[in-house]
Amino acid sequence: MVLDQGGFRGLVIAISDNVPEDMGSDLIQSIKDLMTETSETMYFASLSRFYIKEVTILTPKSWELPEIGGEARKGEIYDHADIKVAAMDTEHGDAPYTHQPGRCGEEGNPVLISDDYLLDLMNNQNEMILKYGPIGKVLTQEFTKYRYGIFEEYGYPGSKKLGENYPSTSTQAYLDRDGTWKMALVNNTCADTKLEGKLLHIE
Repeated sequence: MVLDQGGFRGLVIAISDNVPEDMGSDLIQSIKDLMTETSETMYFASLSRFYIKEVTILTPKSWELPEIGGEARKGEIYDHADIKVAAMDTEHGDAPYTHQPGRCGEEGNPVLISDDYLLDLMNNQNEMILKYGPIGKVLTQEFTKYRYGIFEEYGYPGSKKLGENYPSTSTQAYLDRDGTWKMALVNNTCADTKLEGKLLHIE
């Protein structure tokens, strides 16, 4: 994936071989709708600096659907995808999720989205917005963790993964004078110094 004049190109979304083919058409359409919403949210949230320009959807080789055309290019495999669609992650539920195990600014793990989440977006969009918030905003948040190494914003009760025991609305990573990364109880941002400014809530 590369950034080309503000547009992300070469973004690969891969559907797991374990996802049934009879869900395929709806999943593909839902992915298209989700990426459109996400691109619009990203463009607005970044003050017109970033958007999603090109996406490739990889489907299981066994699928034979009219929506599928072309062959995967070299390196386009499930394991190397930026976003992976599979069965629900039991620890984090249906919604898009990214684990950022490294330091602030280091790229996180690929975004995981459950097939049920995508199907629910197709069939129960209003309920999904009430449950998870604006559709494009959810994936935009996870994408920033993946691409730019932003830390987790919410935390997950009982999670033992690094950095996720902290509710991010009140933590900040900073580089201490001794050269180690530490957490401070302030507004959630990723910086090596105290930040000043105003908080904007994007609907």
